[in-house]
Order: sequence, then structure tokens, then C-alpha cells
Amino acid sequence: MSLLAIIDLRGGYGDVDILNGISLTLEAGGIVTVAGTNGAGKSTLAKAIVGLLPVVRGTMLSEGADLLPFATEARMARGIG
Repeated sequence: MSLLAIIDLRGGYGDVDILNGISLTLEAGGIVTVAGTNGAGKSTLAKAIVGLLPVVRGTMLSEGADLLPFATEARMARGIG
């Protein structure tokens, strides 16, 4: 089971989607780098993962549990940060 699985993540601010279908899987012991130019969505992805992005759609699982309903504090308690 993956530590974190993101499937077709879409989100942004208001009517504007900054993230358009991001998918990735993080396994225990793995290392992932997110790289891109200014404005590519790196910080927006991080905000979506920790629950700070106001509009998010798609699937985000932490060890099989759906993260989207959890507030930022509950995600932190699960070790997401």
C-alpha cells in the first residue's frame, strides 16, 4: 500500500484550476522531487496535499484512507506535512 497516492488531482483558486490532473504515488523509502518553473504549480500541489488549497477534486489517499474530507490539522496528525 502506498504512503500517498494522488490520482487526477485538480484544484485551484475560485474558478481557475492550477492543477490539472496530477497523479503520483509515494512509496515508503522513496524520494520524489517536484520541479518546474515559476508558476508551474509546485506550491499549489503542496497546499493541496496538506489541505490548504480551497478547491480540490480528484483522489488523494494516505495509506488507503481518503484524505480529501480531512482538515489540515487532521492531515498533520496523520503525518502529512
